[in-house]
Amino acid sequence: LEYSAFLKLARQKLSEKQPQQFAAILIIDFDKLSELNGVFGLYAVDDIVQKAAERLVQGLRETDLVGFLDRNELICLLPSLTQPIQAELAAHKIIRTCSAPIQYQAHQLLLSPHIGISIS
Repeated sequence: LEYSAFLKLARQKLSEKQPQQFAAILIIDFDKLSELNGVFGLYAVDDIVQKAAERLVQGLRETDLVGFLDRNELICLLPSLTQPIQAELAAHKIIRTCSAPIQYQAHQLLLSPHIGISIS
């Protein structure tokens, strides 16, 4: 999702959150994208990040939301956590999912995600 669409859906999901639940925002960026940009070009990097985002969506719950913060950063909302530790567990799962090789043309590319977490 583009950032503006993400914000709109995030507001809606957060308004549905129960008082006893927690929500988390995860910001995900990747190492070595500038190197990949130099080798494959900007549009290729966009495709690679898109593939990472698709993997992320498949690995999260249906209630979670994933969008693009900018070209090379993803943002994820976990709107209905019962315990804050669930955000950390989700981050570990995202790291495993996004660290698996991504096929691009004839190449197997490895991304190294970094995640910042904010819990409310």
